[in-house]
Amino acid sequence: MVGLSGSRWASKDQQINASANKSTAAEARLEELLNEQNEQKNSPVPKGILNPQAETFSCSRREGGEQIPMTFDEWAVQNSPESMFGGRLPSEEGLDGDIMKYTEYLLWEHFPVRYGVAFSNHIANKHAEELANFDYQTTHPSMGFLSFKEWAWRTRLWYKRSQFPELDDYQLYRAMVIQYEQGPLQQSAVDYSNFKKLREHRATFTRINLEYDAHWSSLGVWGRPRTSSH
Repeated sequence: MVGLSGSRWASKDQQINASANKSTAAEARLEELLNEQNEQKNSPVPKGILNPQAETFSCSRREGGEQIPMTFDEWAVQNSPESMFGGRLPSEEGLDGDIMKYTEYLLWEHFPVRYGVAFSNHIANKHAEELANFDYQTTHPSMGFLSFKEWAWRTRLWYKRSQFPELDDYQLYRAMVIQYEQGPLQQSAVDYSNFKKLREHRATFTRINLEYDAHWSSLGVWGRPRTSSH
């Protein structure tokens, strides 16, 4: 099987830079793709979910006279309709929107910039891991048992040149997920359903990690909660 290593897409530094410098055109194009996908389910993506307006929220606590941001789980409880605390499994689109809105919250002028940088780097690393590791093996004979990685490796260059030249590596990957659903997977209802469930599971797992396994120290360090938690 032909695989996609992290080096086939971009280096870790390139992933971090891409995450921090997404163009408006790229975001608009990806939002368009997501809306096209959701129109089939009569469930359009909320307007502006990939370009939400920054809001002002209270800080979690103070240490040494410095405001410490809320953790992702604290922020999600108050602000995210897709939060696990709301009793619903999160969609990928909802998770994307929450990550962007939480990043904007961290970039609020009252917080030191190191918090926003640390979170952006953390998300960039998550994206790099996903690019390197996510795969789905088809079961339908008419698809030639072609896995997602194999299909993406064979078609990525064409999509990049002819369809999505403005997208960065992770955005291109997400666009190809949609194309894979709307193209090859249409041959097999079982594979389509299983692939959607796998994507949903990935989003759920990512959200759980962000909501339950993260804590900000006064040094802007992202990690597991301390026993003397807030």
